[in-house]
Amino acid sequence: MGVAVLALAILWPYQWRFVMSAETIISNYRDTKFDVVQGELAEFHEINHDLNATKLGRLFRCFQIACVFLVAETIAWILNLSG
Repeated sequence: MGVAVLALAILWPYQWRFVMSAETIISNYRDTKFDVVQGELAEFHEINHDLNATKLGRLFRCFQIACVFLVAETIAWILNLSG
């Protein structure tokens, strides 16, 4: 049961944050120096990373727990079938 619940938690559709599209970059930074554009894009990516990191960490933790549950369930099946 735990594996099924965690699988649903992992596979549930989540909204991720990826804000900067190519169209936005080109339209906002057409006549800007490359160093300025690079710095601002790095800041945007850092913000997106920080917003996604917590959610991704929780999903990874659910995956780890689901793996432990799956191993425990497999061992229980083997013991049940052999006994």
